[in-house]
Amino acid sequence: LVAREAATVEEPSTAIAFPERVAVPDTKLELRLTGLAVHTRSLFNVRWYALGLYVETEGACTALAKWRSASSVKIQTDEAFFQAVKEGKFVKELRIVLAREVPAAELGESFHENLAPRVRRAQRAMDDDGAPQALERFRALFGDEVLPAGTTFSFTWHLDGKLVVRRQGEPVAKVASPGLCWALFDVYLGRTPLSKSAKRRLVRQMP
Repeated sequence: LVAREAATVEEPSTAIAFPERVAVPDTKLELRLTGLAVHTRSLFNVRWYALGLYVETEGACTALAKWRSASSVKIQTDEAFFQAVKEGKFVKELRIVLAREVPAAELGESFHENLAPRVRRAQRAMDDDGAPQALERFRALFGDEVLPAGTTFSFTWHLDGKLVVRRQGEPVAKVASPGLCWALFDVYLGRTPLSKSAKRRLVRQMP
């Protein structure tokens, strides 16, 4: 990670800046950035978007106390740690910023492709019968427009099982589905992530 200024951190391969801290609207919570990564597409490794992981500090420190003295190198190879981050009882957020112009429908379809099998698993494991409908609602959020570079989406997983989706900081949906929340974070932090290197980078600053 490359420091850009006091309040932001730059993802080096895209030069996209992320805030170090973000407030959770309608709450008193503040989330802190734990790492940055980039998602690429195709054999040519086209940079599609940069992404950052944020966690609520106090809750994360409590839930992850077992790893309090672990090094950054250690936690990046510890599957139990990733599971604790993903399933810990604290507010967490994934934020993506497009590195190039992207058709919204293509972005939505990409999410759906990666989420669908995970949502099916979560539906059974978490007894969330509404998860498939929640996934379709999530997919429909992206529409048919062409999204310009710099477009920002944030996905905040709240303790009540709601996923709050914001675009450019403005809320576009609240989807009540613990299964969808779990599936979305599993895409990046699970045992079979979208990218193993991105998975490690997203927790690099966690200690």
